[in-house]
Amino acid sequence: MLDRALTHKGLWTAADHTRYLAARAKIVAALAKRASQPVLLHGDLWSGNFMFTANGQPALIDPAALYGDREFDIGITTVFGGFNDRFYQAYAADLPLEPGAGKRLDFYRLYLLMVHLDKFGSSYARPVSQLLGRIIAD
Repeated sequence: MLDRALTHKGLWTAADHTRYLAARAKIVAALAKRASQPVLLHGDLWSGNFMFTANGQPALIDPAALYGDREFDIGITTVFGGFNDRFYQAYAADLPLEPGAGKRLDFYRLYLLMVHLDKFGSSYARPVSQLLGRIIAD
């Protein structure tokens, strides 16, 4: 549906749509091989959506909550930055990502960037195109 919205708004060409379909086929095939347990996700986890309480405890704000693969939120954290190596090391120490996660994180990055392309326009076209190319090439 998002791909159709991008085409309808003139943000994608027929060639872009074809590339998306090729990437989507790879995404569906890769995720079909992965057994994941749905967990509650923040859904919009970037540096502007966390803070620390007065006693130093982390707090998440502005959630777009949903259930899905835990890799979704991790992938989202990598799009706009704001999370340091210490965050990822602590996460991995508690709940390591499974083999192949690096490739799968691209799937979630692509989703977020496509949403931003739809909502905020052509400044997101290049990163979307780059991710499509990387997913298709893998």
